[in-house]
Amino acid sequence: MRITKIVLVLIFSFQSVFSQEKLVNVTLSFEDAKIEEVIQNLESITDYKFFFITDWLGDNTLSGDYKNVSINTVLNDIFKNTPIN
Repeated sequence: MRITKIVLVLIFSFQSVFSQEKLVNVTLSFEDAKIEEVIQNLESITDYKFFFITDWLGDNTLSGDYKNVSINTVLNDIFKNTPIN
């Protein structure tokens, strides 16, 4: 019984280690682009897929230049002046 508990603890420990978020860095540059275009660009250079309703994003344009930064940095920047987080 004791060995079973030890094995279970080890399994759950390894599961939490392997289920950690994979950090993805991107290099991306855009000028006067709509948020939708930036998201589509992120999808093309990563394995991520984003699902959204176009009306949520509005028609505002933005510019940015990112070199080897986490995808979270880009997403936080493009959504910082929106209700989306």
